[in-house]
Amino acid sequence: MSVKFTTRLAGYPPNIIHWMSWALSVLTLREHYGQVEIFTDSRGKEVLIDTLALPYSHCNTALDALQGYPEDMWALGKIFTYSLPNKPFMHVDGDIYLWEALGSRFEEAALIAQNPEVDFQYYYQTLSEMQQHFAYIPDCMRRQMNEIPVHSCNTGLIGGTRTDIFKKYAELSFELIHKNQEALPKINRRTFNIGFEQFLYYCLAKEHGVPVTYFIEREEDFDPTYRGFARFESVPYQTKFIHALGDFKRQPETCRHLARRLRQDYPEYYYRIIEVCKAAGVALDCRYYGQVSHSSVGFEPTDGLNGSGANSPKEAYRAHYEQDVRQYRKVQELFSLPLLSFLVQKLRFPEQVQLMENTNQDGILEQILIIPDIYTLTDKSISLDPLNMVLLDAFLEEPISIQEAIERVAPYFKVEEASTELEKFRQLVSDRIKELMYWGALVVE
Repeated sequence: MSVKFTTRLAGYPPNIIHWMSWALSVLTLREHYGQVEIFTDSRGKEVLIDTLALPYSHCNTALDALQGYPEDMWALGKIFTYSLPNKPFMHVDGDIYLWEALGSRFEEAALIAQNPEVDFQYYYQTLSEMQQHFAYIPDCMRRQMNEIPVHSCNTGLIGGTRTDIFKKYAELSFELIHKNQEALPKINRRTFNIGFEQFLYYCLAKEHGVPVTYFIEREEDFDPTYRGFARFESVPYQTKFIHALGDFKRQPETCRHLARRLRQDYPEYYYRIIEVCKAAGVALDCRYYGQVSHSSVGFEPTDGLNGSGANSPKEAYRAHYEQDVRQYRKVQELFSLPLLSFLVQKLRFPEQVQLMENTNQDGILEQILIIPDIYTLTDKSISLDPLNMVLLDAFLEEPISIQEAIERVAPYFKVEEASTELEKFRQLVSDRIKELMYWGALVVE
């Protein structure tokens, strides 16, 4: 089964995280699938292929045919692409990253999707607007519109062996747009893209009596916020699948994890994207790169940071950057260890990090971490919650093992929480240790 991506880049503003997302997505998929194709327009080919040299097995500029359609109707490009293959395919969004293949059950099904969506509120808005303003609605959609709760599916992953259904899918989609052009300015186009793409697909599957095979099958109580779908901190050992959909791409921590993962696993592409963005005047998320130049071994500081010598700001931030590179890998190596080996590892509080204390107006002790930040070239302040305060206190005087830290934190919890639910308690503390390590507040001894 071939894997396909779709993007229309005509008119899309350059964005470093956007490019890094496309890079990480295709690079992780190429680890598991031989044929990974991109369907784009001429601008997309210029950026993704000619400039960034992303390793797609084939580039198709068929989306140039959609130049007359509004650029904010991005779902049309995807659905148009679905109609082109005459053999089984899987289409993947450019913000999905895989650390293992999806499996034959999913890849050989007649119709596939990422997961079911039941009672998601934005469908009610989309369907209400369509009923109010549209002169034409496909019969298969109309028959399902009044079903309560609304059922649909997430099409971040979509495809299958029934290419005939996808051709009908495209036919109905373009008919829907053509016959309702005057109504389009009256609706919320953002939610409409998601709503009609996913709901129409679900309705067509029902109409043809073809069950959809889901990668994630759970239906009841599925969280509409997709909590846990962007857990980069657990890649690649606990988390094998990430879909950074929706608001995830607007969260700084998610974007920084994405960038650091690309830097660690595919540095050639990571540094190429930075250099391309610098040359084009695109804003860089990390200010450190504005003060350095690229070499064959990574980034070398320039005179952009004042001072020289071992104690200069320039050398200090170079040291912080190199520590960030090492630390990111160290965290993953640590948390990949078997439990007994993991628990005996010793951690310490690093010298370059400061811990400030004060008492607030209610007489409550507060602690703030002061950490050098390569993204802003200033110190970053992080307020600690009570658990992180207790946990860091355990490491302040001397390096101790993770098991010792867990034992020192235990008295602050109810006895039954720390004993009868030992595994959950250990996991809670381990997750906080991981968080502190990603911040740079704990390092391996």
